[in-house]
Amino acid sequence: MNPTILTLLVLCPIAVLVAGIALVIRRRLIVDVEPHEQVYATRKGTRFGPLATGRHVFWQLPWLGTARVDRFDLRSLELHVAGQELLTKDRVQLKATALAYYRIVDANKLLDELGNWQHRVYYETQLALRAVIATIALDDLLENRQAASDQVNASLAPVFAAYGCTLENAKILDWMLSGDLKRAMAEAAEARARGKAKLERARAEAASLRNLANAARMVRENRELLELRTLEVADKAAESTGNTLVLGLDDLKSLSARA
Repeated sequence: MNPTILTLLVLCPIAVLVAGIALVIRRRLIVDVEPHEQVYATRKGTRFGPLATGRHVFWQLPWLGTARVDRFDLRSLELHVAGQELLTKDRVQLKATALAYYRIVDANKLLDELGNWQHRVYYETQLALRAVIATIALDDLLENRQAASDQVNASLAPVFAAYGCTLENAKILDWMLSGDLKRAMAEAAEARARGKAKLERARAEAASLRNLANAARMVRENRELLELRTLEVADKAAESTGNTLVLGLDDLKSLSARA
């Protein structure tokens, strides 16, 4: 037999075997699981997991089926709710943003019940925020944001629990009011400030009048107080030269009689 043909007969099976091995290696799925993760693999409707921390290899072969991997982060996650139009209890429209921190505690539940679970949690958070704001008047929201955030926490906790998550904290970040409402509130605040200033001035004037009335009553009831005051003024005037003190005749007679 021709040596060339013999060589080809030997090398061809080896080449086919090598190509097959390379194809199998290329069709493997390598999954690395971190300590902070919970990972599940699903193949032909059967779920495996949670996978242990470390490396796992799934062969993607026709007779085995294709493996799908679902990966969940068990660390604290952040959900930011962008500004949305809301109505308060007194029918005032505003835009609010919120922030929620949560952890996944039952990833298997998420796989059983949900498809795009992040979208659903976000939507449920929006609904809960809208429901809470609808029960609070605008003045109460502006004066005590923490109380509103506490209500949001209480409302969202069962929502996250239903999706296999635990809510760590939720809070309202910002209120955004319309320009007209901001101007109206600024004018109202300015009017309150002006009214308060007028009230303080009126109180000061009333106190001053009361003091004058008390002094007049004391002088009227005790003539000696006026005479004593006259002597004090005369004594101060005598401390320096160039002063002129003018007294009525009755005052002089009264002072002379006292002297």
